[in-house]
Amino acid sequence: MTGPAIAATDLGPIGALLVGHDHYGDNLGSAGRVLLQAAGAVLTTTTIGAGRLGGNARGLQPWATTLLEAPGRPTFQITAIPCRHGPPLSRKSSNGTIPP
Repeated sequence: MTGPAIAATDLGPIGALLVGHDHYGDNLGSAGRVLLQAAGAVLTTTTIGAGRLGGNARGLQPWATTLLEAPGRPTFQITAIPCRHGPPLSRKSSNGTIPP
């Protein structure tokens, strides 16, 4: 397995991080969790995920909006949009699962 192309120590200050799937190690491993501590803001896709991440994590439900503000920096408005994770044309069945 190959590590990241850029070492975390070479990134400089991190204003914000977006975390999509914190519960999968291939999306947020131990090195990524260390970076969360140094970020000005951590945004994730659910309030449950924000609870798991702790610290300065903010969970956004679909269509929720938050502002990223920092002294001497432009303000960014972030709006969460709904999405679906699955194969093209997939949809949830009546029991909430995606059929094969």
